[in-house]
Amino acid sequence: MNTFYLVKSASEVSAILWDGVSDYTPPEGWTLMDAAAFIAWQEQNPAPPPPPPPVPESASPAYLRIALRRLHGITPPMVSAKIELIPDPQDRQDADDLWEYATSIRRNHPLVGSIAGAFDLSDAQVDEIFRVADAQAA
Repeated sequence: MNTFYLVKSASEVSAILWDGVSDYTPPEGWTLMDAAAFIAWQEQNPAPPPPPPPVPESASPAYLRIALRRLHGITPPMVSAKIELIPDPQDRQDADDLWEYATSIRRNHPLVGSIAGAFDLSDAQVDEIFRVADAQAA
């Protein structure tokens, strides 16, 4: 018995054991391939990447700091410097308190959007920062 592959699409593949000689008809819509043909097919038809994990609603400030630094070279003093540029004293103090003392920072908090804008980070980049921070905490 040898391993053969039934292929319908890049995400629909099944392996079967078959002697390669006896009668066998693959199910409708499926293609039967030996190992060499399957390897060649895989090179021409890579599987689509899995979807990214969902964006966490919040993350630990410590892990967010690590993710910011690792992904974008943004350090805590750089964020603090941007917070110091907030013109309204009350808003600036609120942002500073959140940045320094929060036990969790929500993805949808206005400060996150402000900091992202100050560093020209896209929504997709911020989502990835939260994903990385969440993965580190796990």
